[in-house]
Formats: sequence, structure tokens, C-alpha cells
Amino acid sequence: MARFYVGQRVRIVGCEDKIGEKQIGREATVNELACMNMARESGYIGVTIDSIDDWCFLPEHLEPILDDGRQLSTWSECAWQPPHLREVKA
Repeated sequence: MARFYVGQRVRIVGCEDKIGEKQIGREATVNELACMNMARESGYIGVTIDSIDDWCFLPEHLEPILDDGRQLSTWSECAWQPPHLREVKA
């Protein structure tokens, strides 16, 4: 699961309701890490879209964006890995 921080750029890749479906594919900026949705449920990430609209999405519905637009990958996808993440071969 991705980690998020306030000010991070993200792409919306999913949602739970019909209203949010219109936001899929849009870019946004994280503005809150402990957002509650309209039903007062916690565990959401607050984002601002186009510097105007504030929304709450589950973390799995957001994808981090790197500064140059590339997507993040995991260490398991890299040829080189830090020693503490390397698999021990028996």
C-alpha cells in the first residue's frame, strides 16, 4: 500500500460511489491524512481537486504521482534492492 503525505500529488483511480466516479483519472493534492467521509467514516485521505473541490478517498483509490509524472514502483520490481529487503536464498 502506498504512503501519502500532505502536499503530495496523486491520481484518483477508484471510488465508492457514483458521484466520485466523475473524478477518476483526475489529479489532486493531498490536504489531510485523517479525513472522514460524509457518513462520518474514518480511514480516508483528503484531497483537493483543481484547488477548489475537497474530497475524501480511500487510500487504495489514490495513486502517488512522481514529480515528472511517472508512477511509483515497489522495491520488489527493482533490479537492485537494499540489503534489508533482499530475499535470503537457502
